[in-house]
Amino acid sequence: MRVFSGDGGEDGRITNGRESEFRVHRIHREEDAGKPVHDGMPDSDSTSYVNLNRTGVPLVEIVSEPDFRTSQEPTTT
Repeated sequence: MRVFSGDGGEDGRITNGRESEFRVHRIHREEDAGKPVHDGMPDSDSTSYVNLNRTGVPLVEIVSEPDFRTSQEPTTT
């Protein structure tokens, strides 16, 4: 996969732009599930709470080979 990357400037713009390539090993598609919430909830010692705000939201996990040189890579546009 080819992406445009570079260094992030203080103004948020990309400096030293360059085209980079990284190898994709596999891609997973998942859906976010509800998560249990306990801290700060009333009666959490006797009641179970579940946050379902992101339930059904598709997630994509990209597993790549170790081709990145800096934390700024890849920056896609």
